[in-house]
Amino acid sequence: MDTQPQVEKKWALASIPLQDAYTDFLLSRRAMMCTTRTMQFYEFTLGKISEWFERNDVHQPQEITSRHVRALLGGMVEKGLSDSYIHSYARVIRTFVRFLLKEKYIYEPIEFEMPKIGKKRLLVYNKEEVQQVLTTCIDKRDKCSAVENPDIAIRE
Repeated sequence: MDTQPQVEKKWALASIPLQDAYTDFLLSRRAMMCTTRTMQFYEFTLGKISEWFERNDVHQPQEITSRHVRALLGGMVEKGLSDSYIHSYARVIRTFVRFLLKEKYIYEPIEFEMPKIGKKRLLVYNKEEVQQVLTTCIDKRDKCSAVENPDIAIRE
C-alpha cells in the first residue's frame, strides 16, 4: 500500500524559445481565420513586444513575469505614447499570455492591470456656431455632411 501523496508534476515545454511560441501564436491566429489586417497587427505589435523581451533577457515564455509587462508598458508611458496605443499593446500581451497558458508554455497566469484609456470629450457647438458652419457651406452636399457629422453635437 502506497501512503505517499500523489504529486501532480507540471512541466512547461522544455526550453522553448520565445520566438517559437510567437510563431505558434501566429499559426493559431491564422488557423482561427483572423483577417489579414488582424494578422498584420499581431505580427507588428507582438514582434515589437518580443524584441523588447529579448533585449531585456527574456528568451523563453516561462521567463515572462508581470514585472516585465509592467516595465514594458511603463516605458511606453514614459515615452509619452498615447493611452490607446499603450492599451492596444496591453491587449496583445494579454492575448499572448493567455495563449501561452492554454498551450502549456507557462503554467501560471501572468497578471497585470490593463492601462486606462482617458475619456475624450467631443466638440460641442452652440446654435450660433452651427449656423456659422452652415452659412460657409457652398452647396447642399456640404450642408448635408456638416449636419450629419456624428462628431458634432449642438448645445441648447
